Amino acid sequence: MRGQAVAWAAHLGRARDVTRIRAYAVWSLVDVIRMKFGAQGLHAIRMKLTSERREQFRTLPGQSAWSDYGLYVDVLRSAVDALYGCDPIGAFDLSRAARQLDAKRMFAELGIFETPRTFLSQLRSMRSHYFDGGSADGVLVSERLLRFKLSGLVSPCEVAANDVAGGVAGMFEMSGAREVRLFEMERTATSCTAWIAFESDHGVM
Repeated sequence: MRGQAVAWAAHLGRARDVTRIRAYAVWSLVDVIRMKFGAQGLHAIRMKLTSERREQFRTLPGQSAWSDYGLYVDVLRSAVDALYGCDPIGAFDLSRAARQLDAKRMFAELGIFETPRTFLSQLRSMRSHYFDGGSADGVLVSERLLRFKLSGLVSPCEVAANDVAGGVAGMFEMSGAREVRLFEMERTATSCTAWIAFESDHGVM
């Protein structure tokens, strides 16, 4: 699979911008924050949100419904500010753990995470599980390095970039990849790209 791209998009041509995310991604983020920082951590995050965002946060839809992507990023930003001293790597940490929860709760029966090779072969479907809009592609650029890019983001910030990287790292780790770590990250006006280094006993090449 070396150098072999796995790519997908919302539709042919330019994909529409990401505007919504599955609510289960938000619920898992909330659960991880609660587990790591308790009720006080969640309260600190709420207090950093605008009144409009607090109301959205209070009335999250059912887990399979769509939620506002802007709310998700604002919750992450507030968590980074309140709980990680404004260090955006906090978004990587939270997203990594939250996507591992998703893997156990939402996708355990699908076999997506049986091996690193299986996970990589399923990357085509993962964007549509999370994002309404946008496009993504991934490629193994070497035996132990995965590049993943998510496009269609509106003015992505460091928090959003770390969220993308952490989410991929967490899922890849659930598939059995070892020593998964962020090697490099890049963002443009509309996209985030993460290079994820890893080891694997199963082999993916």
